[in-house]
Amino acid sequence: MIQDLLNNDYNNSYNPNAKANDESLILYFKNNDLLCHAEGNIESLENAIPGKANSEEIIWTLPTFSELNDKNTSISDKLIYLFKMKLDGVEKELYLLNDDNFSPETKNLCYLPALKYRSIKPLDTSFAVITAWQLYSWYKANRYCGRCGHHTTLDSKERMVRCPKCNNLIYPKICPGVIVGIISKGRILLTKYANKGYNRYALVAGFTEIGETLEESAAREAFEEVGLKLKNISFYKSQPWSASSSLLAGFFAEVDGDDKIQLDKDELKEGTWFYPEDIIQMHEGVSLTEEMINYFADKKLDAKWYVS
Repeated sequence: MIQDLLNNDYNNSYNPNAKANDESLILYFKNNDLLCHAEGNIESLENAIPGKANSEEIIWTLPTFSELNDKNTSISDKLIYLFKMKLDGVEKELYLLNDDNFSPETKNLCYLPALKYRSIKPLDTSFAVITAWQLYSWYKANRYCGRCGHHTTLDSKERMVRCPKCNNLIYPKICPGVIVGIISKGRILLTKYANKGYNRYALVAGFTEIGETLEESAAREAFEEVGLKLKNISFYKSQPWSASSSLLAGFFAEVDGDDKIQLDKDELKEGTWFYPEDIIQMHEGVSLTEEMINYFADKKLDAKWYVS
């Protein structure tokens, strides 16, 4: 998965007192587009599928503070500390430039769509970009207090914003969700979404509702989307998924009773049982879904899951 590439070189401890130096990396977004250096056929991103941009390799790198900081109009007071991580083997501090009116003068920069991060290399930079985009989107959505409408301010200690009028405290949005590898008679259920413009096979998935455990979410999503009851719901791994501000929990589970699929056609256009040897594996190295499908296909689960 994409976060596994970091080898513990990602430090998300918040440091509101940090000051950017010339080599600090700056992330500046205009809506969903990131200001960056880019090499490759950028036009191919328009029709890129996850993990592949029409067979064209596109590389992005982040601008430094020294590149963007104009001595006449310093950006220092408009930076928000994000996190530290190693890029190209060197630990860097990363900052979000929070300025809607910023107009860079550096001519060798361009804007790339941040949500195409799976199709751009290297993936450690892609992780930094999409995580920063999640925080950028949260800051943008919480400029005003949802309780009283007053302008919010950054907290001086924690990664949150607060309302100076009513003292409402707002933390980054993280939505829990589940992914379920449903197994019956030695087969796993792979699905395709109905209306998301994404045609790869995936697993049953959805967000956790109020008052549910993650295991209850898995059981509910399975019944709602494919009409199956589950038993032996077993946790596999979790993954942050910043594109939807989510924290995903992956489970494997067995069908309890009849395994006849009843698709929710508003959500899914296909649901098919696959034996391990029939699965065409993908090795993009990004998502929990892909890893779970490959894990089943490689027969790494306990032997009992593969009994026909």
